[in-house]
Amino acid sequence: MAALLALLLGIAHIASANAQTVGDTAPIVANEAPSRERLDIKTGQCSEPKRQRYKVEVVADDATRRRGLQHRSHLPADTGMLFLWPDSARRVLWMKDTLIPLDMLFLAADGRILAIEASREPHSERLVSPQVAALAVLELPGGTAKRHGICASDQVLSKRFTTEAKPSRPILLPSPF
Repeated sequence: MAALLALLLGIAHIASANAQTVGDTAPIVANEAPSRERLDIKTGQCSEPKRQRYKVEVVADDATRRRGLQHRSHLPADTGMLFLWPDSARRVLWMKDTLIPLDMLFLAADGRILAIEASREPHSERLVSPQVAALAVLELPGGTAKRHGICASDQVLSKRFTTEAKPSRPILLPSPF
């Protein structure tokens, strides 16, 4: 009986260590560890055409999306995090509890970059929400977009996106703010 009690207490300790409280809500526990995969960004809309490869963590559940890259003190230059949702909508993010500057690339279902929020300030509670309907957001180390000439209408190539896009203008949504 003592062994069973110790096992249950151990599981409860692990669950609480993986939980994060957001505002006044109940603790959020990640459903699973983010998967890791490679993706390419094909530039050429506003810079010399080239491909840059990144190793990204893919997060697709509410708990891991809420946690994102918070509390990390370093993000290597060729890495990032890809946030996925089941449908395209206006996304609202912030940098609270994020220790490093990030570039946020808002992506269409075909991987086309709709908007870029460059070098977002760490610890900021200012909401980041460009007026586009995005299926995904790719977060990269701050300054990456400028350094590699990444701009709106460039293409993120990944098995997560439908097909390579034809160049077009992003659809702008009215601001609710």
